[in-house]
Amino acid sequence: MILLLGGTAETHQILAGLLSRALPVIVSTATPLGKKLLEEHLPPRVLSGGPVEVRCGRLDASGLVELIQKRGIRLVVDATHPYAGEVSRQALLACRETGITCLRFSRPRQEPGQYRLVYRVPDYLSAARRAGELGFRIFLTTGSKTVPIFAGELDPQRLIVRVLPDPQTIAGLLEIGIPARQIIAAQGPFSRELNLAMFRDWRADVVVSKQSGAAGGQEAKLAAARQLDLPVVLIERPPEIGPVQVFEDVAELLRTVQELYPDSE
Repeated sequence: MILLLGGTAETHQILAGLLSRALPVIVSTATPLGKKLLEEHLPPRVLSGGPVEVRCGRLDASGLVELIQKRGIRLVVDATHPYAGEVSRQALLACRETGITCLRFSRPRQEPGQYRLVYRVPDYLSAARRAGELGFRIFLTTGSKTVPIFAGELDPQRLIVRVLPDPQTIAGLLEIGIPARQIIAAQGPFSRELNLAMFRDWRADVVVSKQSGAAGGQEAKLAAARQLDLPVVLIERPPEIGPVQVFEDVAELLRTVQELYPDSE
């Protein structure tokens, strides 16, 4: 059995490749919404008694060890978000304890080009402080879990937040003071044109983004910001947690999985 830790758009591609090779997979997502979005990409026959099982809920190293031992996991594929470093760290610890291999898929890094209004920062707190200096109305595209950092540093009334359409997430944002009219609940990816319309309609003064690569819509956000002459605070990619074998190409990852796990159960 293979454990696939999901959380990115590439999870769907990796899962499709594993299933095409008739390899049994448990996919783990952090949230019920992530589980639902993943299941929507799978045909019903695959989920009903097929070679894949989808579970949700965050697991620390001890929880992963228990799952690995209980289900006979022989290989872990970590395809979580590049900024979810703690998840990758816990996965690596669990694999070390159980003596199994962990492979890491990391979407290719994308540099922001020569746009003169890109301000690179190392972390979310630095991003909040820099954005606060650059403009009043701050458009956040960094995910719901990061919003409390910005709301703790800046007046929540200044924040426009774009998050996944999850009721619990929206309720949490309202609790910390984000105005309902400034919550955009929508699932990406977003085109340049849609970003342009949102930045303009919500009268953004500055955009905050992760260095999330093409799959994360980085270039579409930068292109829209350039057109409106908006400054962009770009949170740089953290280093990979290691030592672990890292892949930036799905096909190469799948070839390695096949070599490590040549038989189906």
